[in-house]
Amino acid sequence: MPLQMLSELRFSMGTTESLNSNTVDDFVSLIRKVSGPIGQHQIMEIFKRHFCKVSNDYYAPSSSLDWAESDMSTQAYNAAKDAPNFIAAMYEALEELKHKNANVPTVQYINQILKNKGLS
Repeated sequence: MPLQMLSELRFSMGTTESLNSNTVDDFVSLIRKVSGPIGQHQIMEIFKRHFCKVSNDYYAPSSSLDWAESDMSTQAYNAAKDAPNFIAAMYEALEELKHKNANVPTVQYINQILKNKGLS
């Protein structure tokens, strides 16, 4: 189920709030802990694809796990310029991975990261 979000947040008419680099670091660290039967490379690609949608960057698959991790991190920072849609992309990637039987953190974990950074 997609994240339910006010239209004003998902389709901002002006500038949106950005996430700071410490918060993005926490999310990237969390992403690297996700595991599942599809493998780490594919997990990174799923997050990367969702972040590319937010930043309107072109998505292309990476040739190796190292590149996928690096590219995912870059895309996470690009997407973090739009905090509401970054959070939606995180949630939607986790939901997709959950349906692929990956071990994913709960929504409460995401909320805790945001709360610890004073963003909830």
